[in-house]
Amino acid sequence: MQASGHQKFVALIDKLISKIGIDRVIAACGMPNLSLLEKSQEVASSAWLAAEILCTWRWPGSSAVSSFLPSLSAYAKGSNSPQESLLDETLSILLDGSLVYGGSGTKSSVSMWPVPADEVDGVEEPFLRALVSFLSALFKEKIWRPEKALNLIELLVNKLFLGEAVNTNCLKILPLLINVLLEPLYGYAEPGTGVHHCSLEERFVQNTMIDWLERAVSLPPLVTWKTGEGKFLFLQIKTQNANSPVRLE
Repeated sequence: MQASGHQKFVALIDKLISKIGIDRVIAACGMPNLSLLEKSQEVASSAWLAAEILCTWRWPGSSAVSSFLPSLSAYAKGSNSPQESLLDETLSILLDGSLVYGGSGTKSSVSMWPVPADEVDGVEEPFLRALVSFLSALFKEKIWRPEKALNLIELLVNKLFLGEAVNTNCLKILPLLINVLLEPLYGYAEPGTGVHHCSLEERFVQNTMIDWLERAVSLPPLVTWKTGEGKFLFLQIKTQNANSPVRLE
């Protein structure tokens, strides 16, 4: 397959990272005397480039999973690296993109086991695929702790409803993201081995899920089934005077 100009650009950035280091290419370390505004702009530009590489996913000779994410994780582990703002800004870009474009091609199953690589590859939407791989790498390497997962779960639940309306794009991406965010709360245990629960975190997740379900149950039903001699479907149709049930045989 012939590489596009975009893939060639990312391949060039990847080669630069391997030659001179991610800290100089992405994080722009070693640039002294920057003002606060200039530093903020530099972080935003670096995060955009990181998100661009992750969304590209594959390029000639390498991929986000095999080269860029390991380099980013190694950089983020550095005790003296100003990585937190870069990681948060990258997360914001990927999450906003996922919420805008929804989750085409996602799977709805949720488990406490790490998301398999082939399942991430099966995600068609570039922002969501990049977000899942980004979160998985940072939590697996323990760069982000369980507290960060709790904050992200709370953020997602808050975005699930727009007033009384359901944010359908958030609903589409929620299962796969919850799959990733439960991992640091329950530990990276293999199936068949003991899993050590974090009681406070577990209670928070349970309360969050209960609140989510209660809000979903409180929504008015779209359809009602009634069993008599046969089955009849009752639709609630809103009129000027009242809600009138209409029976369709």
